[in-house]
Amino acid sequence: MQTEASQNGKNKTLGFVLLGLCAFYFLCALGIFVLPF
Repeated sequence: MQTEASQNGKNKTLGFVLLGLCAFYFLCALGIFVLPF
């Protein structure tokens, strides 16, 4: 039970980190595409 709860929390944190990285890369790409114009 304990390990399962810990694993679930770790997965949730990993999901938030991946979501943040995706948003960061998306904003960077958007900035690179918009700046020349």
